[in-house]
Amino acid sequence: MLNRFLIITMLLLWLTHISHSQKQFSDLLFYDVDVHLLDGKAEATLDSLIHRFYSYNDYKLQIIGHADALGSQEYNKTIAAKRAATVEQYLTAAGIPKNKITVISKGSDDPLENERFAHIEGGDRRVEIISTADVFSNIDELLDQLGPQMQYVTIDNSIDQNITLQDGTDIFIPAKCIVYADGSGEVNGLVTLEVKESYDVIDFVAEDLHTKTADEMLQTGGMIYINAKANNKQVGIKTGQMLDITYPEKAIAKDMSLYEAVPTAEGVSWTLTDGEISTASEELAEADLDISILLDVEIESPTMPEIEFGIMPKIPVVPAKPSKPKKPKLPSEDDKNYQSKLAKYEKSIKVFEKRMKTYEELKLNYETVKPRAESELKMWELEVEDRMTKIKRYEKEMKDYTCDSKLSNALAYVQENYGSIPSTEVFKTFKEMVYTDVEVQNIKDPYAAAFGNFKKQVLRRKKIRKDYLNYHSYSRKSKFNRIIKPLIEEIEAQNMEKIMAKSKEIKDGDLDRYMFSVGSFGYHNVDKPIEYAPEEMLELAISDDANGTKYYVVLKDSQSVIAPQFKGDSYALEGLPKNHDVLIVGVKLVDSIPHMAVSDFNTGRDDVYALNMDFEETNLRGIRSELESLNEYAGI
Repeated sequence: MLNRFLIITMLLLWLTHISHSQKQFSDLLFYDVDVHLLDGKAEATLDSLIHRFYSYNDYKLQIIGHADALGSQEYNKTIAAKRAATVEQYLTAAGIPKNKITVISKGSDDPLENERFAHIEGGDRRVEIISTADVFSNIDELLDQLGPQMQYVTIDNSIDQNITLQDGTDIFIPAKCIVYADGSGEVNGLVTLEVKESYDVIDFVAEDLHTKTADEMLQTGGMIYINAKANNKQVGIKTGQMLDITYPEKAIAKDMSLYEAVPTAEGVSWTLTDGEISTASEELAEADLDISILLDVEIESPTMPEIEFGIMPKIPVVPAKPSKPKKPKLPSEDDKNYQSKLAKYEKSIKVFEKRMKTYEELKLNYETVKPRAESELKMWELEVEDRMTKIKRYEKEMKDYTCDSKLSNALAYVQENYGSIPSTEVFKTFKEMVYTDVEVQNIKDPYAAAFGNFKKQVLRRKKIRKDYLNYHSYSRKSKFNRIIKPLIEEIEAQNMEKIMAKSKEIKDGDLDRYMFSVGSFGYHNVDKPIEYAPEEMLELAISDDANGTKYYVVLKDSQSVIAPQFKGDSYALEGLPKNHDVLIVGVKLVDSIPHMAVSDFNTGRDDVYALNMDFEETNLRGIRSELESLNEYAGI
């Protein structure tokens, strides 16, 4: 007898090569009678399948529910659909995008005839998961999945604009600074900026950005890529104009310089530019800051939005279609005990006739009531949609109210305490107020207001999980970027001048961010050389004859990632410092499956080292997790 839920893990040989870059799999889950839920064994099988998906470039899958032929056709369709839906819910909850999944219920229409499953009792009670996977054709395709996503920002070239990217980079674009690269003049209208932020080890690896020039290693504070197009044409920065870029706090140190990317046969190298870098610090000068520019700023105090609804009508009930009674069968004269059966038939036929009369009445009522009930249900659904629209508008108004309240309260604090409290203290508190999330108390639950006692039913019907509002955190709105942030930067710039005038230097730990200007597009890097004496350098060789493996050497606490180069039968790296802790990471494909090796290593005092790396199968999640953990190791 099967267990309550019997699973046979069928990671079958892929059924067919669809192309050189695709594989197809079929996975089967088998069920006991009247069972559609997952247990631990089922989840383990699906976890293995999920792990496989993260080993490929892309994938699509079909979840097909099946049933045996024991139940009615309607029941079989229902139980098969439930089985497929439960599998879909598990996969999507684990992070598989819903748009990659197709769900089908075949009921008992497609029995399993394969001889390999003939011994399985109830083999037709199953879910089949057919997946088509695009494999990685090379290691660069794999790493592209890990790297920073390109961000696209549309700007108007006719006005000054300041944009803030996902990782906190700020870019100021002066008006009319963008021109067509073919020399046809200034861009009149919209420009699309293409930007990538690379501040972490995983970004450096994925983008193949090594922190090394031709003759020295670099300690990096981060890299940023900028390009732009207008009307599908390449554009550039007008001669004499500059984009102002501000890095967020990542791995900042003093005395860094600006480098530009230079393509070479061995990948990206860096060349020093004459661009100047300025720095900002959280340290405040002892002398009072001049924060008087905040006194004249006015942001209208917002009013908390309200939301009101009338009484929600009950959900109209569409009547069920009445079942026609089954007419008794007249016994045959040849039947044994014919007279007794005939007497029973005559009684049954009278009951049947009464039931038929009732049925006809119910049918007439059903045919009369059903259209009206369906019409009422449609009206009820429209009422729900109207109220949902009001709720969404209310939520947006509440978010705007929360953002505006924060800015208004912060400005009120400055204006109330200016002159009575030292300006440095007022400014610190002001920054905390505008940069820190605030919680709005006593927020009305709009779902309860809209639907009253029917709230749970509506949320369930509409598949809405969020039934309350939470504004503990939210993104900063345009008023902050447009009004407050420029004032903060102006005050801090004045403060920096006072610190420099007094101390002539800024300590590494006091640095908050870099600010610099660029006059060209491409990759820009804020770095400084790591200086080692020539006699303190060694050569590292990694035994590997597979041209295509990617190796990265991460120096401990050095904010530096460098890459060995393939030399015929091994990977060589010259100029590695002696007596230094490093992590060596290797990534490659074996039969299109990602493999990874990590070696913790101290360079010691010898001049030459040869290493063998032990690779193990992994997937995108495993590689991403390993690389992200290296940030702390590298001091980033």
